[in-house]
Amino acid sequence: MARAAAALCAVAACQAPAGEATEPSEVRTGPTPHVRTMPTSATPAPPMESLEFLVGRWEGEAFGGWVEEAWGPVVGGTMLGTFRLVSEDAPSFYELLVLDEVDGRPTLHVKHFHPDLVPWEEGAESVDFPLIAVQGNTAWFDGLTMHQDGDRLIMYLAMKSKDELSEERLAFTRVSH
Repeated sequence: MARAAAALCAVAACQAPAGEATEPSEVRTGPTPHVRTMPTSATPAPPMESLEFLVGRWEGEAFGGWVEEAWGPVVGGTMLGTFRLVSEDAPSFYELLVLDEVDGRPTLHVKHFHPDLVPWEEGAESVDFPLIAVQGNTAWFDGLTMHQDGDRLIMYLAMKSKDELSEERLAFTRVSH
C-alpha cells in the first residue's frame, strides 16, 4: 500500500452534506467528480484562522488500514499536523503537514516519510495545496477539500497511478486522547 500511496497525486475534494452551503463561486470543478482546482483568476485568500476547525486528533480507516491525523492551533502564523497509516499492525507511512502562507495565501505543505523516516520527496520538496476558499467548516484547497461535521472529518483524495485518477474517501472521527 505504501507504494500505491507513493503515487499520491494530491488532488481531492469533499461534497458538503445536504443542507450545507453550496460551494463558493471561486471553487471550480476538476478532472473527477470530487476534485476542485484553483480558478485561473485571482481570488481573495481566506485567513489562516478560518482553518482552526481542523484542530484536534482524528482517527479512521482508509487505504486498507487505520489512519490518524492530528492538528494543532494557529501559532506564529502556521498550523502543524501529522498523519499516519498503520496496516497489519505496522506503520506504512507518515506525513508532516504544515499550513503556512505562500504569497499571502494559506498553503498546505505535505511531506511523506517511510516508516524508517526516509522522505519520499527530495530535499525541501513537498506536495503543496494552496487554499482556495473556506465556508463554514469546509476548506477547499487546490486539489484537496476537508469538511468537518461535528465529530467527523471527511476528505476525498484522488490518487494518480500512471495516467489514471481514482478517488479515496477518508472518514475520521474526533478522539479525545
